[in-house]
Amino acid sequence: FDICAFTNISTFRKRFRMDYPQPAGEEQGLWGDPEAAVSSILDAGRGMLFQAEGLTFAYNEKGDLFIDGNHFPGIGTRVSRIICDNRCLTQSHFEHLLPNLPRALLKDLVSRGFLYGCDGP
Repeated sequence: FDICAFTNISTFRKRFRMDYPQPAGEEQGLWGDPEAAVSSILDAGRGMLFQAEGLTFAYNEKGDLFIDGNHFPGIGTRVSRIICDNRCLTQSHFEHLLPNLPRALLKDLVSRGFLYGCDGP
């Protein structure tokens, strides 16, 4: 039994959605630039990242992250748990992980539209 294959399949969306999630783009301003969005949240403490609606986020005991049928191996259990268990992510979620936080992962998730940024309340 391959737990990675099972988790990958179980997180894949159940309904076909054309062009969803929407990848980051210039029309979204600051939040459409993955580098600027992640930097704004982690470095400046401004804004927050949200999980894209309708996507399934999961992780396994090895720390692999699964989002919408995509597998991100070796992320680490702590980081994967934070991303999966919090619909809204702010700087405070990651403070204890800095500077070892995989910023490249967050940028990738924003660029694919799995996470999207917005200004805080």
